Amino acid sequence: MLIEVACFNKIDALTAYELGANRIELCSNYSVGGLSPSIYDVEFVLQNVGIPVTVMLRPSDGSFSYSKKEELKMLHFLAELKRMPVNGIVFGVDYGDNWMNIMKNWLDHINPLKITFHRAIEQYPNPLETMHELNNLGIQRVLTGGSALGVMHHLSELIQLLDHAPHEMEIILGGGIRAKDVSTLRKYTQIKWIHTACFNKTANRLDQQELKKIIKLSSVEAE
Repeated sequence: MLIEVACFNKIDALTAYELGANRIELCSNYSVGGLSPSIYDVEFVLQNVGIPVTVMLRPSDGSFSYSKKEELKMLHFLAELKRMPVNGIVFGVDYGDNWMNIMKNWLDHINPLKITFHRAIEQYPNPLETMHELNNLGIQRVLTGGSALGVMHHLSELIQLLDHAPHEMEIILGGGIRAKDVSTLRKYTQIKWIHTACFNKTANRLDQQELKKIIKLSSVEAE
């Protein structure tokens, strides 16, 4: 298994890299599920880590529908990111009758950067169908926990989802994954990527010991 770590500040990103993470999702504001980081944090992290970095594109908390003012802010942020060696954008839109057209419009703006469609997919009535539609649009990655409750709450349904997902799409499992869950995921899925924040709310930073355990367990050869 490979480990993508959601990091909500530049110091946690450096720590995750030093501990052996395989990819960083750089965000801000853990308390609202992640927002776009500052462009200065993106620059700093890219200059100081040697692994791929994806960047959250989300200007405010709440829904994944954006006002005209927010869209202008996002487009400016994208223009800055396109001048940097980011590995991709983490992005999603709310479900609705027009979601496909909205997504196509954003694809035009985001290309040629890779897109990870994030856990907004869990609000869609048929996530599997949505995965195939996203794949047809050329979206390379989907981050999901199978449900809004997270990876371990509906594991059997999640396994079915993984079994029927597009083979060429990179599925990243994320949603409350901790070290105690890794052995179960290894046993029942063939997943390549798992996503974790390992965030300690009390300390307001990355839980280094928890991440060390996840990395160790994910690298152990399956029995």
